[in-house]
Formats: sequence, structure tokens, C-alpha cells
Amino acid sequence: EDPDVTAGLAGYVNDVRDHINEAREDAAYLSEKCRSLLETSERLLERHHNICRQRADDRLNQMVFVLTVATAIFAPVQFLAGVYG
Repeated sequence: EDPDVTAGLAGYVNDVRDHINEAREDAAYLSEKCRSLLETSERLLERHHNICRQRADDRLNQMVFVLTVATAIFAPVQFLAGVYG
């Protein structure tokens, strides 16, 4: 074989190897970036669900309070009406 061709081919192979290594490093970086974005998105979604659940719980507590007050007002009146009717 011709030594010039072998040297040129070795240089070409080394250049290709460098490009492959660089592409692999870029892929690893992007994979880590995607994982980080996914974790952040999951945390934000969980926080949003917690806020929505808290609002629903607050509304339910308000409704129960109103019903309790209404019952405290009308139950004795209804009892008296039932007894002395």
C-alpha cells in the first residue's frame, strides 16, 4: 500500500472519530437538558394540581360552613314547630 494514502486515511478516520465523539457529547448534553426540562415540568404540574385542589377544598369548606350555619338557624325552629305544631 501507498504510505501517503494510509496516512491520509488515518487522518480521515481520526477526523470522523472526533466528529462522532462530539456528536455523542452533544447528544448526552441534550439528553440531560431534556431530563431537566421534564423534571421541571412535572414539578410545575404537581404544584398547579396542588393549587387547584386547595381551591376546591376551600370552596367545599365554605359551602359546609354556610350549610352548618343554616342548619343551626333552622333546626331549632323546625324542632319547635314539630313539638308545638
